[in-house]
Amino acid sequence: MQAMTKFTKNNQKEKTSRIAFEVLLNPWHCATYEHDVGIDLIVQPFDETEMDPQDGSLRLFEKRFLVQLKSTSEEISVTTDAKVNIDTLHLRDWKRQKDPVMIAKYYIKASSFYFVWVDEIEIKEGQDTQTLYLNYILCDSNKDEVKESILLHLSPPRISPLKYVPNVHETSKGTGYLKIDDIRSGKQIQELFSGGFVDSLEKEMVLKNKIYKLKAYCTKNPDDIRSRIIMVMGLILVHEYDEAARELALIVSNYDNVEAKILFAILEKGHFEILDGLKEYEFVHYLKWRQITPPGTSINAYVIYDGKEKIKLGEYDCRGVLLPDRNFESIQVRFELKTEDCTISPAVYKNVFVMRGLLDSNGELLYEYSQVVRNISAM
Repeated sequence: MQAMTKFTKNNQKEKTSRIAFEVLLNPWHCATYEHDVGIDLIVQPFDETEMDPQDGSLRLFEKRFLVQLKSTSEEISVTTDAKVNIDTLHLRDWKRQKDPVMIAKYYIKASSFYFVWVDEIEIKEGQDTQTLYLNYILCDSNKDEVKESILLHLSPPRISPLKYVPNVHETSKGTGYLKIDDIRSGKQIQELFSGGFVDSLEKEMVLKNKIYKLKAYCTKNPDDIRSRIIMVMGLILVHEYDEAARELALIVSNYDNVEAKILFAILEKGHFEILDGLKEYEFVHYLKWRQITPPGTSINAYVIYDGKEKIKLGEYDCRGVLLPDRNFESIQVRFELKTEDCTISPAVYKNVFVMRGLLDSNGELLYEYSQVVRNISAM
């Protein structure tokens, strides 16, 4: 006899939370999300402030959002934090979604949802799971206000880039202006200017003023490559990627600068997020070579700086091995080959390359953008 499919307690709670969510957001349309990324609902809002007076129809809102639903029979009170544990793999997937993702937990006894937006979460590196505090509440008494806040979240004001107008007087940072469009309510402007928006504009003005002065200096001193690279870094900070790329192309073609080549390669491929995530630019030297170490054999690698200082390198990595942080005029590399069996031996290919690379925000080498500095022979 075939066993009947059970409608488990968890199934019941999931259904309860889904129905409650749809009721609170009515007349918004909620549908099951078909893609297997841990999302339960896709929600299409309607703008209830724009009802057609003739037939009472509502205008479809231009944005939609996704919902990951949780539910619990736990009590919730003013002294209890509403929270949920989510694996970081899902969080990263949801961050990449085109539509914003809401994580909502239904407290059944309180008939209330507590929720958070994934795009407001800073994902913690090196963790498999992350505890999220659900700072917003949705219930019957505030559903209209929450629905409006959702629309505000889905469609924030569009802010144009800051246009900078330099001032010839040294005592002035110059002036700047921008345009704010798609304002839905005065509350958006109030929140915008009560946050860190003004401070960020002030910092951008100071930075653009420094860039302006660096441009003037570099025009008179084109051989000062260090200053030109610093100017490029400033341009990247204010997202002037095209101008930064043009300046780097000039440096590369006229001066063959390795660091300029690395930055230009990143910009040329459009990988702006790599540079946006850097608080500072840390370039490093490393060695790259090929070796073969059969079982029972090993190789120790050493570098000798300027014919004097001998330093043992770290564990071999076919992508490259970091060099100690040193200034040097000349460099040699020496390999000590060891074997436990005279019938087999390790081998090192003759060419060893000194490479220059950039570290990402996690301190990892961006190997694909690295440049060869020189080719040296192994000793």
